Amino acid sequence: YGRKAKNTWMRAEIFKLTRNIVIQGIPVGSDMTEFIGAEFIRTGQYYNLKQNPRGGHFVVAHTPKKQIIQGVEFAAMGQPGILGRYPLHFHSCGNVDSGTVVKYNSIHHSKQRCVVAHATNGLTIKNNVAFWAHDQCYMTEDGYEHSNKFIGNMAANIQRAAYWMANPSNDLIRNIAANSGTGFDYGVNKDDGINGNPHHFSYKHKIPCQTGGMENDQGCTHAS
Repeated sequence: YGRKAKNTWMRAEIFKLTRNIVIQGIPVGSDMTEFIGAEFIRTGQYYNLKQNPRGGHFVVAHTPKKQIIQGVEFAAMGQPGILGRYPLHFHSCGNVDSGTVVKYNSIHHSKQRCVVAHATNGLTIKNNVAFWAHDQCYMTEDGYEHSNKFIGNMAANIQRAAYWMANPSNDLIRNIAANSGTGFDYGVNKDDGINGNPHHFSYKHKIPCQTGGMENDQGCTHAS
């Protein structure tokens, strides 16, 4: 463009999906292509996602006590069309212990989302990787979740948003999204305020400032 050339750093993120501890929704040795569906593999269209067999789901429910979920591989998880059946789900835990953390895990080939915080506040979700998920990936669910921290996570090949916040009062710090419907998305209804329905009140690419002094150094998005 007639300007002086400048050096540009071009880096690719590399992440490992395997872990020694595995929670898997299909029998060991099963074909992941068969789980997802050959028609989806052929067309790449998410509406061709194979509904059965359903994947597994892992939930921490109704407890604010300290939980540490670390170094686990969650494979072939998620149950499409069934509310609350996600690979890793904190459900109605309220204000959790400050030591509660989800870190160094991998989630791949999920038929419904990745890591979901529902009615849970103060959770740290850090340095996890996710590959191939139907619907959103890292997310808060209903709009009244707050003070959760998403730090240094990676998401790739996600159908909708890699990171979807139903309330901007959560921290997004140095996360990475690649090849997803959108990178970072908020479910904000311009008429009624915060609303937790990502299919109706999601304004893509319009990222509002955090409220309540929350940190918003989101990270970067590639080809989303």
